Amino acid sequence: MKKADVVGILLDEKDKIPVVVLKTVEDNIQLPIWIGPVEAIAIQNALENVEPARPMTHDLIKNILDGLGAGVERVVITDLLENTFYANIVVGIGGREVSIDSRPSDAIAVALRMNAPVFINDQVFEKMKEKMDPDERLREYLNSLSSEDFGKYKM
Repeated sequence: MKKADVVGILLDEKDKIPVVVLKTVEDNIQLPIWIGPVEAIAIQNALENVEPARPMTHDLIKNILDGLGAGVERVVITDLLENTFYANIVVGIGGREVSIDSRPSDAIAVALRMNAPVFINDQVFEKMKEKMDPDERLREYLNSLSSEDFGKYKM
């Protein structure tokens, strides 16, 4: 597994779909994951420490976990099957760990709120090379970005 940071949210200019970009800590490999607009806003709000007046779904999950005395140990992007990414939220409670199936976007939104690390299984990178036909234009674009290029995501 490789630890990753959430770089930010971009809007795929071709398809107008939000993309969350992860970057591995040790070797700077970027992993773009196409996500929904609601999840993009949730991730962007967490990155910018925006707290809504009333809790949104990911804030509610954090509040529930806090209320139960549980914590998020880590989030793992576990697999890539038929161009769909999969993830688990690993929750620690009462001295044990519980792995909960999740969409990567929801897992990332929760991880950011809980200050939990994000990891990517090595097999995800292997499957990306084997099964996906990466858009070279997007890869070049991602590699050319600096942190200042990630602005606020807006619907």
